[in-house]
Amino acid sequence: MPKSPTLAVSGFVWLLATCAALSASATPLGLGALSSGSTPAPPLPKGAPFFIGAGQVVGGLQVVNNDRFVQGSQAGYHQHTLFTDPARARAYEAQLKTGTDTPFARSETCFATTAAFSFANEPNRKLEWDTFTADRLTLQSYPGDGAAKVIPVRAERWIEADGKVHVETTEFWADTRSGGTRLIARKDNELTRVASPFAGVAVYALRSGPAAVSFFVRRDAPREIAAPNLDPIPRLGVLRFGFAKNMLFDLRAFSTTVQGETHPNECAFEHVELEIRPDTLPDPAERLAPQKRQSLARPTPLPPREVANVVFAVVLDLDPEPLEPLADRERHTAHLRLLGMNLGLARAADGAAPVPSVSYRWLERTRSVGF
Repeated sequence: MPKSPTLAVSGFVWLLATCAALSASATPLGLGALSSGSTPAPPLPKGAPFFIGAGQVVGGLQVVNNDRFVQGSQAGYHQHTLFTDPARARAYEAQLKTGTDTPFARSETCFATTAAFSFANEPNRKLEWDTFTADRLTLQSYPGDGAAKVIPVRAERWIEADGKVHVETTEFWADTRSGGTRLIARKDNELTRVASPFAGVAVYALRSGPAAVSFFVRRDAPREIAAPNLDPIPRLGVLRFGFAKNMLFDLRAFSTTVQGETHPNECAFEHVELEIRPDTLPDPAERLAPQKRQSLARPTPLPPREVANVVFAVVLDLDPEPLEPLADRERHTAHLRLLGMNLGLARAADGAAPVPSVSYRWLERTRSVGF
C-alpha cells in the first residue's frame, strides 16, 4: 500500500481533523518545533522519607487538617486536604466549621498520585501518574491499612499569560499521617498549541524526550454573560452512552485509555504522556543456548505507550433562560456532545524523529442536559 504523501514526510506531525467542528484547526508541525521540557515519572519508594513533620510545608501549598473539625474519629485515622489556592483552603475550613459552601470557578490545579506506589518493588513495574483529583488532594491514613505512609504527589497548575500557556509542576512527598510535605522538584513548562477541535477545546504538546511527547487536552465551557462564574462542567452528571443501558459516561471527567487501562480525570485538563520505548532483543548467545535462557534472560521490556484514546463531553452552548429552580439554586440547560480524541506517537523509518498525531471525531448526537 503506498504511503500517504503527507505522513511520509519525515519528522512532521500530522494532525487530522475528522469532525466538522466550529473553529477546528490543525497544523503540521515538526517534532523539533514543539516546546521542550521534562515530565518525569513518580520517584521510587526507596527515595521516600520515613516521616515528614506537620510543620514542614512546601511553598505554595496549603494544608487543612480535617482532624481538627471531626469529633470522635477512629483512633489512628488521619485526614488532611491539600490546596494550591489559599482562598479555596480558607473556604474549605469554613465549610468544615459552619457548613457554608463557597462557590468557586473550576480550579486550574490538577493533583496526581500513583496507585501502584505501595507495590513498586514488583519487577519491571514502572510507576505512572494515574490517579487524578481536581482542585484539592485528600490524604488519608488508617491504622494497619498496609499502604505507604509517605507518597509522591504531583500538582500541575495551568497558567495563561502574555499569549502563552504554561504548566507549573510541583512534585513533592506527602505524609498521610501528619499532612507534612517535602519538595522534590519544581519546574515550569511552556506548551505549544497543536490543534483546536472545537471552540473551547484545545490540544497542546510538549517534547519531553527524544522519543516522548506530552499531550495536554484542555476544555472550557461557554459562560453566560449574566453569570460569568457559572461553569456547567463540574455540575454535570452521567449520561447513557451507546446502546447498552448500563453504559454510563461521567460528563464531568475525561475518560482516557492507555495500554488497555482506562482512568477518569475531572481536572480542567488532561495530561497524557506517550513514549516510544526501544525494542529489547535477546543476545545471539541466548538464541543459540535455549537451556541458558532462564539464567540469562533479560527483564521483560516495558510495553510501549504509543497510543491513547480520550473521550469527553464538549459543552456546545447554554440556554440563557434558567429552568424551574431547585430548592437551593437555579437550574440551567447545556447542549453537549461527546468527542473522541486519538493521540499517537508513531515510529519513523530510517531512525528519523517519531511522528506525533492527533485526530478527533464526534461520538454521539447532541444532547440537552440540565445542571
